[in-house]
Amino acid sequence: MPTRRIHSQHSLSAGGFVHNDEPAEERPLATGLAAKPTTAAAVYDEISQSLCLTYDGVRDLSSVGHSWTEPEMERLIREVSRSSSSDVIETLLQSCVGSFTQMFHADAVEGTCTTSPSEAVQLVGHQLLRRWREGRENVDRSGVRPNLAVGAPSAKLWQSFAGTFGVELLPIPADTARHCLNPQQVRRHIDENTIGVVGVLGNLPTGNFDPICELHDVIDGINQRRGWNVPIHVDATTGGFVAAFAHPELVWDFRLPGVQSMQVSGSGYGMTAPNLHWVLCREADVAGSVPDASVLCGLVAQFYNFQRFGRSGYVRLLAEIRDVANTIERSLQATGRLEVMNQSPCLPAICFRVADAPCACTLDLAVRLRERGWYLPVETLVDAGGASRRILRLVIPDGFGPDSVRSFIRDLRCALRDQEQMTRDRRSSALQRVHPQTIRRSVANALARSAVFVAGGFWT
Repeated sequence: MPTRRIHSQHSLSAGGFVHNDEPAEERPLATGLAAKPTTAAAVYDEISQSLCLTYDGVRDLSSVGHSWTEPEMERLIREVSRSSSSDVIETLLQSCVGSFTQMFHADAVEGTCTTSPSEAVQLVGHQLLRRWREGRENVDRSGVRPNLAVGAPSAKLWQSFAGTFGVELLPIPADTARHCLNPQQVRRHIDENTIGVVGVLGNLPTGNFDPICELHDVIDGINQRRGWNVPIHVDATTGGFVAAFAHPELVWDFRLPGVQSMQVSGSGYGMTAPNLHWVLCREADVAGSVPDASVLCGLVAQFYNFQRFGRSGYVRLLAEIRDVANTIERSLQATGRLEVMNQSPCLPAICFRVADAPCACTLDLAVRLRERGWYLPVETLVDAGGASRRILRLVIPDGFGPDSVRSFIRDLRCALRDQEQMTRDRRSSALQRVHPQTIRRSVANALARSAVFVAGGFWT
């Protein structure tokens, strides 16, 4: 009968990390139809432990989505779901948009939410395109194709919109030194037909933030000189909550007049379900109509978290996660073998590789960590010289407390020691495989070919 291992579970409370460690055990999975009725509690226990708790999210260091729940939230969702009227949805929507208005320093914004990032991109793109068309009502647009300037790493997200509405995508090469958008490169990629420029908070794979304030200054200067009106859209899907609560000094949001819209995910350290994506715009009636009942559960969870955590709660939460990331980063650097690639400001993520070694060493390290139960994705990063390098990305997950940090660092050091031992064994094995007579013959042949003169003659 097949079995799965039950791992210890961790959860995150509003006040800090809470760890519920239970000993791992082997739990058999039932196969086929049950022979007789079973109590609800027994069925729940079997299914939840067999299917849900076998996934140890604490050891999955790849996801940038973070969600959190507690019994009170679940009970509230069940009660509100019984009344999925448009009035309830509208009330929750406006309450959440009001919270975002305070977070992102806006006087007033219009907003809506969707269940997928692609739908959010379609809403934003349509709004930017409509705004561009309205600004050129008195200009002949025949034969003119609008364009959208985006950073090369995020261009794929906008391909569907561009193909649907006939917009040309202008990928802007990333700054290979900072691994983010280079605002100076934008000058060559925009014109009077540019409907907008997209900046990203949380570029993958490094998690670095685009310099939105610098980008705004560049575009504002171009707009004033040329008489254009090119707006900025900020893709803060993963970095919106981080920037608002962990980097309050960073100016990137609606404090900049040129920022026309932004998108943010409730799961991007907002601790809400991953199927909730927000679109916020300055202008009225541009973010779409009231969403349908499919987003009701996410709306309840988002509003609940805004009230449950509050500003100080989110600040403390992000500070704890950032402290964990700093601890791990210092431990990585202390090994003397790993190079950290991140630059602040960025997500609470760490990108690193085996320094002064071929890509195979980084891949081998990922495999060795996977054998110990840790999953870190392997990404490709292009450096300033144009060469591709393999790196590992580590994102701090929900519940990654001191015990998890010590366990990860211990397993990482063991993996590095095993890797070093393997390298030494290979070198020793290569020398042992060569027969001494073969070495002498090779030396003699080399000397003969070079015609070494010894004691007045040639030695062969």
